Amino acid sequence: MSTDIKAADFSRENLRKAVIRNVWTQGISTYPIAVGLGLGVSFGLFNSSWMLLALSGSLGVAVLAWAINFIGRKNALSVKYLNELRERLQKEREARIQNIATELKELKHEAGSVQLANLKAKYESFVAVIEEKFNPGEITFGRYLGIAEQIYLAGIDNLLEATVALKSVRSIDRSYVEKQLKHLDTNGIENSAADYATLHERIRLLNEASAYVEQLLIENEKAMTQMVETGARLARVKTDRSEASMEMDQAMTELSYLAETMEAHNIKHLHR
Repeated sequence: MSTDIKAADFSRENLRKAVIRNVWTQGISTYPIAVGLGLGVSFGLFNSSWMLLALSGSLGVAVLAWAINFIGRKNALSVKYLNELRERLQKEREARIQNIATELKELKHEAGSVQLANLKAKYESFVAVIEEKFNPGEITFGRYLGIAEQIYLAGIDNLLEATVALKSVRSIDRSYVEKQLKHLDTNGIENSAADYATLHERIRLLNEASAYVEQLLIENEKAMTQMVETGARLARVKTDRSEASMEMDQAMTELSYLAETMEAHNIKHLHR
């Protein structure tokens, strides 16, 4: 996948790190530190006791401001971070869909066109479940939708790989090649051994491309099935989150694993 956003970016650990980075870069935390550093330099030069007190006070304010900001705004900053990731994924997805849809139509690959529509439908159904079960201000809401967006984008990337494979053998006419092979088989290949080998090589290339495209479509079908199953499981979760937290965590883990697996497959395809 070409995006630099990974499924791991939606994990609790990376979410915590992102919030800490955000808090430290805000003025309420950085200004007292900057003042404190300036006073520290002055204290070193002039060895003034009041500067030492001012230095201690500035650093104390910075630490207190950081703690208040982190504790008080942790949820809001987490949701903001998740929304930013999802918006970037959505922009990448929308930029690719139209081109892929056009290419699949030009290549007359109906199975790919149908799957592109199914990916969209399954994603939208999953989003509907999440919007029903969670509040947009919840961290869980952003994590689920972010991972689902990642899976959707990975599925589109698989279809992109499929179009590349199909275009690589588009110039080969299978029916013509098979007709020529049948002719040689019937009339002998004594004077056409090179042609016979070339025709068989074309058939091999066609079969290899077809198998690769089929593999990509199967990966997408498995991903869609997992998304539907996860959505169905979440739809059955009770409103009382304290009783259902373990089940939701398990669903999140499975969905994250699926996204990471598709990422790994996409990387493998890129180096194929």
